[in-house]
Amino acid sequence: MPKRRLLVLALAGIVLVLVPTGCEFPGPAVTVTFTSPSNNQRIIGSRTLPVTGLISGTDPSAFSLTLNGSAVNLALPTAGTFSTSVTLKDGANTLVATATASGETSSATLDLYYPYLALGNGQDASTVVGQATFGTANAGTTISTLSSPVGAPALVGGNLYIPDTANNRVVGMAGVPSFNGASFSILLGQTSWTTSDPGTLLDRSFSTPSSVTGTADQLIIADPGHNRVLIYGGVPTVLNTPARSAVGQSSLTATRNTSCDAVHLADPQAAFVTPTGRLVVADTGHHRVLIWNSIPEVSGTPADGVLGQTDLTSCLPNRGGSASKSTLSGPRDVWSDGTRLAVADTGNNRVLIWTSFPTAKGAPADVLIDQGTIVPGPGQPTVIGLSAPRGVGSNGNQLFLSDTGHHRILGFDLEPSINLTPTIVLGQADFSGTAANRSGSTAANTLSGPQGVRVFDGMLMVADTGNTRELIYRP
Repeated sequence: MPKRRLLVLALAGIVLVLVPTGCEFPGPAVTVTFTSPSNNQRIIGSRTLPVTGLISGTDPSAFSLTLNGSAVNLALPTAGTFSTSVTLKDGANTLVATATASGETSSATLDLYYPYLALGNGQDASTVVGQATFGTANAGTTISTLSSPVGAPALVGGNLYIPDTANNRVVGMAGVPSFNGASFSILLGQTSWTTSDPGTLLDRSFSTPSSVTGTADQLIIADPGHNRVLIYGGVPTVLNTPARSAVGQSSLTATRNTSCDAVHLADPQAAFVTPTGRLVVADTGHHRVLIWNSIPEVSGTPADGVLGQTDLTSCLPNRGGSASKSTLSGPRDVWSDGTRLAVADTGNNRVLIWTSFPTAKGAPADVLIDQGTIVPGPGQPTVIGLSAPRGVGSNGNQLFLSDTGHHRILGFDLEPSINLTPTIVLGQADFSGTAANRSGSTAANTLSGPQGVRVFDGMLMVADTGNTRELIYRP
């Protein structure tokens, strides 16, 4: 809307505001805005992407574009559109466009995030949870210790939740700690910090909980000892909060039915919620992955889809035959970005990837990771294999898996295309090492039987089960 000029007079303490007819302030000489990509967008795929914007008003006499403070070479544009291509760095990126005309300047800022962890082979973890130092591996049942944590943790509602498996509880804290041995502030499944009994409060107790996932307003915990996955209608922070519902059993007081059908589960080791709202469960004892198209609100809701079997009433390992791209044997973890789906097919010593989310029952996988070849070189074998991989996680651009039997974490690039040669190894000095704790004592750069893996922006978390701790790796 045009702005009228105001004439203000002060006479004898009275302020008069006069609005002359037809007299208006001119608009800004130039304005600049970004039109693509969207502000605060996470970029999955190529880190080199086109950027476009709009310049309105007078042709600028000067124009600049910077990426993270460095100039981007771009010719002086006229009023209208501008476009260029930029290459993003790992993590946060800031683009600033500035145009000047008739002595006035206009700027626009575009913030983008490129998820990528540039971790070094065999590097130290940054932080340990569950132990006071990197040099200890003691199981405990206290406000700051763990006992053989198995599955992946999760950030839900701003809180970090960790499945403390052998203590039959889930512990949590506000945010991710930056120092070793941090104390927990959230306790689920137990009535005190010094108890670890599975208990009989079946709407709120756990038996060897193995992974955590969730949404902004729901927490979901795999409870394999009770053959179910618990769903909380909210993000619980109060001691001994009961769950709202369960999948895998007909009610919150039923834990023993492991029938092979669309409702029941057997030893489900992991659950994961996709960005599109699907619930995906590794039904380990039934040698399949079950899919609910939305998170159930009522206990006993049957699954909508299945992988590893041809239907919802078959539960044999590898469908009673040999391993193929359509079969599973004891799967223990799942991850999906809503499009791609990865499954740790533990019994077959491999990881399977579906490049588009499967909707047909028993759909075959597109990509197999089991024997990744690397170029021969000093200290490296010509072929590496997987031994009982039990965890899988991703930030969209990289896939990390726990090669449990080889006591290491392997990282693979997913973009711009899936690279079957690992680019990162943690827990070992190089790709040739396979011994627990590098045949020595527990330390910041060792692992022993790692399982759950979760990738967050700027860090990787690993359940270092054999050393009874959670490790946080940062670049």
